[in-house]
Formats: sequence, C-alpha cells, structure tokens
Amino acid sequence: MENHKILILSQTVRDDYNLTEWKKNGVDTAITLKECNVFLRGIRRLWIKYGIPFESIWYGTWKKNLKMYDLVIINGNYLSERIPKWCRKKEKCPRIIWWYWNKVSALDNPNAIKNSDAEKWSFDPEDCNLYGMQFNTQYYFESFKLPKDACVENDIYYLGSNGGRTPEILAFVEEAKKQGLSLDVNIYEPQKTKWINDADINYIVKCMDYEENLCHIGKSNAILEIVRPGQKGQTLRAMEALFHQKKLITNDVTIFEKDYYRPENIFVLGKDRISYLKDFFELPFIPVEKEIKEYYDAQNWLKRFG
Repeated sequence: MENHKILILSQTVRDDYNLTEWKKNGVDTAITLKECNVFLRGIRRLWIKYGIPFESIWYGTWKKNLKMYDLVIINGNYLSERIPKWCRKKEKCPRIIWWYWNKVSALDNPNAIKNSDAEKWSFDPEDCNLYGMQFNTQYYFESFKLPKDACVENDIYYLGSNGGRTPEILAFVEEAKKQGLSLDVNIYEPQKTKWINDADINYIVKCMDYEENLCHIGKSNAILEIVRPGQKGQTLRAMEALFHQKKLITNDVTIFEKDYYRPENIFVLGKDRISYLKDFFELPFIPVEKEIKEYYDAQNWLKRFG
C-alpha cells in the first residue's frame, strides 16, 4: 500500500480511538455520516431506511475529496450500504473496500452491496463463507502502549457491552471468586435496569475511552473475553492480550487454530477444566514470537488487501 492515498470511513464519533490512531499512523480517516442533533439523526435514519433519493446530503465532508484517494475502506454498517454505489458514479472513483470489523448483524445485508461497486471483506471466516466475502484478520496498533507506571492489581479484567452475555459473565465471576481470583469487571449498560445490583460488577453507562481501557489492562494479569454465539473472527480482546503480553480467558473455541495460541497463555472456557483456572495463573507466560505480533499490526493488515 506504499504511495497509495488511503481513506478509512467509519460510522462512529469523531474522536474514536481507532480513527485517531490511524491518523497517527499516516492514514486519513473521516466519519461516514456528518454530525447532527438527535432530531435530525432520527430523520436521517428514516431517510436511509426507506431509500429516499439524495441520501448524500447526509454524507460527511469526505465526499468532496473522494478523487484524492486511491483506496477507500468503509467500515461496514447498514446505514452506509448505499455509499459504494454513490462513489462508483463519481468521475474518478477510487478502489472501494467494504470491511466488516464486527460480525454481520441482523440489520446488515452484505448482499445489498454489489460486487461491481465494492470489494467485500470481513474478519469473520464464517461470514466470509455465508456471504462470499474475502477474509482478512482482525488488527491492532503496535503503537498502543500501556502506562509505564502500571502496577498489576487484579487477576482478570473484562470490558464489554451486555449483548445478552451478562448471565455467562456473572457465572464466570462467581467461579473465579470461589478460586480466590481478583476481578475488574465492567459491563456497558447504557439503559440501566432494576435487576442490576451486584457488588462485583461495575455497570457503566458511558463508553470507556481507550486510554482508560489501557490503564485497566496494565493493572491486570489477564483479559476476559466472552464472544457472541457463532462468532469465529478474532476479537479486539485477543489482540490486546497478544500485543500487551497478557493472559487471555475466552469462550472462543476456535482460538486453538490461531498461530498465537499457547496453552500457558490462553484458557478456553468450555474446553479447559474450569477447576484449573487458578492453576492457569501459576503457569509462566510464554512470549509470542515478534513475527506473529507484527502480522496482526495495522500496517500489515492494510498490505494484505493487496
């Protein structure tokens, strides 16, 4: 990708940690849809849902500079499904990659994007098979660093949304406590409900910024990830554990297939005996080869698009 002018579009907030880090690494980024108030966002959602003409009035300022780029990578989202077709109509259209950073949801429809309008890629092998997309791995930034003064205070750290996973997380928390392990568990729950009342869980209503997340990682020996049913793509948590040399506890049974899997470093829920969880922490961490980590670095991820 050397000497190529690249733009990454994402439907997120302007100061998103991922977009900010791409900029630090010399890649232009932009917000797919322009910012607007709650009322206009409601109108915009209906406008896009019902396919009303002139949808481009909602696109960000990037649309004015499209001809500057050789490659545009669009983070796949149902609100952006008509953008590749709009780009293709421009006089100088760059190469367009439609990229799924997350597993395809019930709202998404990869088939809504024509192959003639964009190349379709995903991090999830199962979604690639289901929708005929090309595969590329998850990625991470080697430039992300833990605080230098971080001191380990907890055995296990978790950060994630509810997403129906809370019962499984609570069951794990109870087992870890029985084995005398210390936890730092944070569940993003923007719509707090009456049933939430647990001294062992920190329910947060605002997304944690990534610098704070890195602080929590630095204070923990291991990262817990609970993937949604059916997900087979690598997660951000797995990348964090790999790059920051932390142990990983996961329910992703496909982790055995990954080149960074080491039984000393990764405990697989549902496969490894849960009664041995504490013993797992007694095993010395085995550093993973530098070449493997480099493979998943963001710049090498870009190169794999060819």
